[in-house]
Amino acid sequence: DGWNKANGSGIQVPNFIDCHALRFIQGLWYFVSPTGVFASINNCVSWQRVWNNEGYVKGLHPRSFVANGNALFLGTEDAGLWRTLISAPTITTKGATEITGNSAKSGGTIISTGGLPFAGKGICWDTETGPTTGNNVLFAGNSWESYTAVISSLSPATQYFVRAFVQSPKGLVYGDEITFTTENTTGIVAGNCYGTKLY
Repeated sequence: DGWNKANGSGIQVPNFIDCHALRFIQGLWYFVSPTGVFASINNCVSWQRVWNNEGYVKGLHPRSFVANGNALFLGTEDAGLWRTLISAPTITTKGATEITGNSAKSGGTIISTGGLPFAGKGICWDTETGPTTGNNVLFAGNSWESYTAVISSLSPATQYFVRAFVQSPKGLVYGDEITFTTENTTGIVAGNCYGTKLY
């Protein structure tokens, strides 16, 4: 009595693949399948694959799984014990493209998940260097796939600084900073000569 089926959102594996070793470790649910390790930060409502088992096609079949605050450990059917360290994710910022007078595209590429699911990812920007999520921000979901987003409502002929970011249980991580200047669609050039504004 009292049992309800939990959601399986985000789990994409063939129907015939067995899943093993459900574990609750430091506030996260994990389970292992032959195609990789999945994790949930919202009590099994949705799942993210934090380790993609590229060895699956080569016959590497994980069967057991444990973790601590420092590493994930996989026991395989016939290929020994495997370990990957848990760390903060790493991300790079995509260069700006399709720049107009009031918009541009940028995004991020996840280099490493760190073995943890993401609470959120996106880009932030400002007219000053070192933008943070406290400035202008655009969220792009919580998967570990690379992403591109459109930055809009920008001012023409203005320099902007952009950084990709990702939020995980290890904290908020920013990518490298890129910069671009929007087009001068008005053709008006502003200057300042001894305190007098010139257009």
